[in-house]
Amino acid sequence: NLPNNGSHRVAVTVESISNAEIVVNGNTYNISKGTYTDFFYVPVGGIDVDISGYGQLTFSYNEEVL
Repeated sequence: NLPNNGSHRVAVTVESISNAEIVVNGNTYNISKGTYTDFFYVPVGGIDVDISGYGQLTFSYNEEVL
């Protein structure tokens, strides 16, 4: 689960060191090694993400907290 306690959706950057499959909101993304900017958005409240593959994925985003 990727949480978002802010009042707006936030863009996610994904960095991968290997191939992986990411499922977000029923959409499947097959990625390889690299950085993917503004890959998907985390809505207010958060989102569930399913990951398949080996290696390391890093999800970077800034929550808006007031």
